[in-house]
Amino acid sequence: MDGTRLKNTWIVRWPTIKKMLVICVLLFPGLLVKEVPSRTVNQNLPIVVPEKENSILGVFFVALAKSVIPSSPKQASQKVTSVSIVTSPGTLQGTAPKKGFLQRQLVQQSSRNRTQERPSNKTDTDIDEVEYCFQFVNKYEKKSGQNLINVKGNLRKHALFWKNVLNANDFIMNVINFGYRIPFLSEPPTIFLSNNRSALKHSEFVENSIEELLTKECIKEVNRPFVVNPLTVSVNSTGKERLVLDLRHVNKFVEKQKVKFEGVKEAMTFVNFSGFGFKFDLKSGYHHIEIHPDHQKYLGFSWQYGDTVRYFTFSVLPFGLSSAGHIFTKTVRVLVKYWRSLGFPMVVYLDDGMGTAENFDTCFELSKTVKNDLLLSGFIANTEKSVWEPVQNIDWLGFVWNFKDCTLEISLKKLFALKLVISSVVDGKTILTYRCIAKICGKIISMIPALGNVCQMMTKHMHMLVCCRSAWDDVIPINDNILKELKFWYFECESLSFQRIVPINRIPQRVIFTDASQYAGAGFIMNDNKIVHFMFDGHERSKSSTWRELKTVEKNISSFKSDLTGKFVKLYTDNQNVVQIVKKGSMKVELQDIALSLFHICLSHNIFLDVEWIPRDKNTYADYLSKIF
Repeated sequence: MDGTRLKNTWIVRWPTIKKMLVICVLLFPGLLVKEVPSRTVNQNLPIVVPEKENSILGVFFVALAKSVIPSSPKQASQKVTSVSIVTSPGTLQGTAPKKGFLQRQLVQQSSRNRTQERPSNKTDTDIDEVEYCFQFVNKYEKKSGQNLINVKGNLRKHALFWKNVLNANDFIMNVINFGYRIPFLSEPPTIFLSNNRSALKHSEFVENSIEELLTKECIKEVNRPFVVNPLTVSVNSTGKERLVLDLRHVNKFVEKQKVKFEGVKEAMTFVNFSGFGFKFDLKSGYHHIEIHPDHQKYLGFSWQYGDTVRYFTFSVLPFGLSSAGHIFTKTVRVLVKYWRSLGFPMVVYLDDGMGTAENFDTCFELSKTVKNDLLLSGFIANTEKSVWEPVQNIDWLGFVWNFKDCTLEISLKKLFALKLVISSVVDGKTILTYRCIAKICGKIISMIPALGNVCQMMTKHMHMLVCCRSAWDDVIPINDNILKELKFWYFECESLSFQRIVPINRIPQRVIFTDASQYAGAGFIMNDNKIVHFMFDGHERSKSSTWRELKTVEKNISSFKSDLTGKFVKLYTDNQNVVQIVKKGSMKVELQDIALSLFHICLSHNIFLDVEWIPRDKNTYADYLSKIF
């Protein structure tokens, strides 16, 4: 064999070919292995291995890379340049993945080093093994000095986890794999709608938001789409702006679907005494859900840059679509169902989640597992708003959850915001309109989970006023009843700022039975000789039976107040309307006045009153007393 022929053989060219193949491994690792990360937290779950069609090729390239990549720190420093590890698509090259975002590292080691740990003094460039890093934050894009996280498509890239581990149904899997098809009753007609005034007012914010959405691939620039919707900007109480697609035109043609949002009420059933909790918030929650390409044309909008009008369409779930809350909740609920099947007390409201446990160690393990599952499913948590370390006080959904004392409290920020609005109205700094009264009512009603029925009781006159409106911005004078309610909330809201999450099972210290006939009202304290009896005058006899029963309850509490001070009192009545009115008040003025009088008696004498209905045949003695006239 002559020398010329030997030079053309593949044996001579093998070192060059080997180096080229290694470069392919480093630059295009996604072509080698399609892998579903295995769970390391729950050992009972199966480990998913690479697909068979790629396993032989993967082993070949791993062995090839081992033979070329230097094993000693000295060789590594000389030969390893900008590419230091083999990563899956989307992982930053040349740097170690960030701790907060890297979820799984499967290390391919030689058999002799399989049980050894990597020395702690090695640097990022010291490599004695080939690492396969499964990065769940897929794209980091630099814009104006900030890192933007692209969450689009993350769920699709982790579809196998949804199917094999979470057991998502076919509907959810179709949404994840192919995008969400908006449930139209009929196709919306084509239309062009101009942007709203709020968007024009915040034009700089809108332009920055459009640029950011383009960078994160949440929108794409197109020719004029089928439907051009207006843009609007929503500003919350803290001044934070949010870009919203005004889809009122499209929403008219969207099927209305029912969905139950879980929140404070459900979370209260999970809270334990002396417990711990954690919370998480999903980064750009809606944008995890992709829109099917056929339906993106209905989510278009326009923006004018100088003399040029540019058109865009959303490729992810936008704020403003009426069915967005439904599909997002249904998707997240797959995770919630999975967690609860493992016995985890988890509650998620849209993109805000919270979990609790009896002690720190259990809560820590629960928090770690939930964090892992979120990453494995493709959801990205907002590290700034999430609290993964177990704590005994946590701010979630606008309330302060005190797991140690088992109380639900109103945050000081929320209380000060309410007092600020009320003071501006009472002092005359703000013109009182129906819209202003409705705003105050909304702030108070939102406190019901922490304050209870007093929020409804002490806003009835404001609600009555709002119901009589002709236009939202009409100026209205302050009457005495409205002023009393406003002053009550201004001076008393801090003293009523919390209630117990888990009610204490207390035995009533006093039990009262009341009843009223057309002519008289009566009541008595059980196991006591004290009785209350009074007659109705001619005007009172013409009142409704509910009025007479409610008046009897008020008279009994007022007469027995010296014996009831500081006690837990159980009161039984055979009128069901009275039970609701005592708890929540009434829209009828005469009934509301009695309810308020009863409320203030209990408040001033520290009486905890619990009213319960009983059938008439179990209230015979009070019925007998009411018929003595």
